[in-house]
Amino acid sequence: MAFKFRLQSVLNHRLHLEDKAKAELGLCLQAQKQCEERVIWLREEMLRIRRNMTAQEQAGMDASSFILNNEYVTLLRLQALREEARLPLLIAQSNQARSALVEAMQNRKALDLLMERDKKEYEKALAAMERNLLDEVAVGAYARGKIS
Repeated sequence: MAFKFRLQSVLNHRLHLEDKAKAELGLCLQAQKQCEERVIWLREEMLRIRRNMTAQEQAGMDASSFILNNEYVTLLRLQALREEARLPLLIAQSNQARSALVEAMQNRKALDLLMERDKKEYEKALAAMERNLLDEVAVGAYARGKIS
């Protein structure tokens, strides 16, 4: 007779929820990292274009190039501001996903502990049954030996 945890389906469900929470946290952290990298790239690109504009101004830049570069820098700045505004929301989502993962892990660990406790009780009961069976066999063998 093998050990069977009576709440195994609940444990499996909690493992599934934990895996789902891990995946969600991974997606949130990835989105946050991409946003941070985009902000850095936009800021660096803005600085690069401004340096180029400064160098071209000294060499003599025509008005249309200046306007195009200036509009490009403005676009980069607006995109950077938009990404910076998204960043706190992404950080909050990551924190929320992290707390959901912690809660899912705690729920799973609680069932793991319950399963371990049930398994120990099962093994203890099995050992007691084996002892009783061996005692009965010994008493039976003794009784047969005495009577004969």
